[in-house]
Amino acid sequence: MRNRLVAIIDDDPAFAEWLDRRLSELGLETVVVNSGLEILSVLSIDRPGFVIIDMMLNWIDPAGLIDSFRRNPELRDIKIFLVTEQKPEENSRCPGSLPGGDIIYKPVDCDRLIDRLREEISDNDSA
Repeated sequence: MRNRLVAIIDDDPAFAEWLDRRLSELGLETVVVNSGLEILSVLSIDRPGFVIIDMMLNWIDPAGLIDSFRRNPELRDIKIFLVTEQKPEENSRCPGSLPGGDIIYKPVDCDRLIDRLREEISDNDSA
């Protein structure tokens, strides 16, 4: 069963703080990641069940990070949510789909992100 820790990897402090608050209200444990070194620590020590990644990070390649998750047997079960302000047709770095994950467009679809997390947790709890 996937744990309820959610790692938020976003370089927009206001959005990360807002999301952290919203997820905490749902009873989820959260950790906001601000650097590549923190990612290593969170993944190896805290082992989140969910990761929310901003596609437009300037300090790490999000697509490469996601690919690393999928190739690592210890990380591939982490549910990934990709958040971005740009649609795929507006930016080549934004994939049209995310295998094993969801793409959420901010700020419009943030409630959808919350709903998807609830669904995933409910599915895990019933499994």
